[in-house]
Amino acid sequence: MDTACRRTVQPVSGNARAAVHQPGRHADSRPGRVLRPINGSLANGHSPRRPSPSPGTNGSSSRVAGFIECRYPSRPALHHRPMTNAPLDLYCERTSPAFWAEPVNALTNLSFILAAIALWHLARQQPRRPGADGTFLIANVAAIGLGSFLFHTYADRWTMLADVLPIFVYQLVFLACYARRVVGLGAAVTAALVGLFVLLALGFARLPGAWLNGSLAYGAAFVSLAAIGVWHHRRAERERATVLLAFALFLVSVSFRSLDLSLCADGALGTHFLWHLLNGAVLYLTTRAYLLNRRAPPTASPRA
Repeated sequence: MDTACRRTVQPVSGNARAAVHQPGRHADSRPGRVLRPINGSLANGHSPRRPSPSPGTNGSSSRVAGFIECRYPSRPALHHRPMTNAPLDLYCERTSPAFWAEPVNALTNLSFILAAIALWHLARQQPRRPGADGTFLIANVAAIGLGSFLFHTYADRWTMLADVLPIFVYQLVFLACYARRVVGLGAAVTAALVGLFVLLALGFARLPGAWLNGSLAYGAAFVSLAAIGVWHHRRAERERATVLLAFALFLVSVSFRSLDLSLCADGALGTHFLWHLLNGAVLYLTTRAYLLNRRAPPTASPRA
């Protein structure tokens, strides 16, 4: 998610053109570097539009093509680069720095807003009030949609923080609330689980960002959601399959997120918008499972 791209115009000739047409290779073979033509296609396996040869050259001269140079540094990248308002170009749909350069990616964030509205309606129908924990999770789902909308419109490092921070906060709060109010774990064990999640997230964050288009940053969420899904299926009081369904949708959504740039042919929107649509459903299901199964606050002697 924190890929840095800059647009360049450079001659493409000889070996560079050959590399463009060979799937799995780039014109620049250095690790972690991808060249995207400005028209939106990938140099990796897709042919960019090139101007016609200049008169009198018989097509033998070097040709000039515009590219976006994308670098995928090792994570966590935010610790190594200053925060600026320079535009970022990370997704297939974006081909300019304009506000509405990613209309589909931006507008599909409505899925999170709709999920939050549906969750609030569900919470108000329950005999027990949602409380501060349930209300916070619902508001957090809406914040994820707003932050992602800002990132897919303004697309700079500040709005990238508005995108990723609510997601990470939701993961931590949901894990803590679920462990405490559904599983019934004590405060110390819950804190240990949250700490383990943070360590796991940091470990995945240090993997190269180019792997799976940065989707490995969600590795800790993937592992924890699978574990919660299994426990919920065996022990929950209501809707036992809900979290496993959320896990299955999350698996599909991560796949679409990972494929966005690799399927970026001329005129294609990419697949990132499907990540938004499916994750709206994922967060609805996980929060729903929590709201329907949360217990009263633990007593002075909680089960560890």
